[in-house]
Amino acid sequence: MAVESRKYSNSTTLTGKSEGRVKATAVDALLTGHNYLHVVSFKFKYQDHSSMSMSSLKVLKYVVFFFNLLFWVCGCTILGFGIYFLIKNSFGSLFYSLPSLTLGNVVIIVGSIIMVIAFLGCMGSIKENKCLLMSFFILLLFILLMEVIMAILLFAYEQKIDHYVANDLSQSIQRYKSDNNTKMAWDEIQQHLECCGVNSTSDWKGHLPESCPKDPKTQGCYAKAKLWFQSNFLYIGILIISVCVIQVRTISRLSVNEYSCIILISISWATPISPGLGSGDTQSKSQIFSLTSHI
Repeated sequence: MAVESRKYSNSTTLTGKSEGRVKATAVDALLTGHNYLHVVSFKFKYQDHSSMSMSSLKVLKYVVFFFNLLFWVCGCTILGFGIYFLIKNSFGSLFYSLPSLTLGNVVIIVGSIIMVIAFLGCMGSIKENKCLLMSFFILLLFILLMEVIMAILLFAYEQKIDHYVANDLSQSIQRYKSDNNTKMAWDEIQQHLECCGVNSTSDWKGHLPESCPKDPKTQGCYAKAKLWFQSNFLYIGILIISVCVIQVRTISRLSVNEYSCIILISISWATPISPGLGSGDTQSKSQIFSLTSHI
């Protein structure tokens, strides 16, 4: 079967995987039984756009790697603080209904999640591993979704959450003298935030601990902590969402522009390649592969 070899000015050497995909496309088209087939173009955009695409993809890859490496280091640091708080046990449980909700446990969980996600992002981007990148992508979207859900729930049930938290904190004050962990937690919170009691100094019923400021008009710890959270939640949320969106878009571009190659394949009914190549033709697949070898 004689086939005229064509040269393309913008063509370049195909990688093993890319060449296999190109050949498979041509073979599938030829095996469909059509009599006429004209391959208009099999082109890799290396000459015109390859250098630009390749460099931009490398930049994107290392941007993802750098961001996730930074997050991984932050996750390690947060995990270290969590272990320190857990061992020192300076912040005991302040919530009677949730005794396991200590600062150390929460910080350890947050640090571990950040480390796992950042590790997947680092290894997936630098190794160009689809499985790791997809896992990273899904976890990132899951974190974004959870943040949105938590923000909606906090806004919708703000009054109920306020009542629940204030009630548990008031009960923890009653355990101040009997539970050493609760005592240490209240002392550190009151000294750090310069507050006293849950809502005011009256919560201590005249028995003010030494950690309370001497000013009788001192604000309650819950109101002060809530004010700090509200003033910083917006900025923290915007920062986290912005970073996640940047990483999601970067991962999407890396997935779409794999190997920075764009194969333009256009098949039309134009020039007869082999009049005898029909649906009932008995030519072997080896002859068809010999045809694709000229591409």
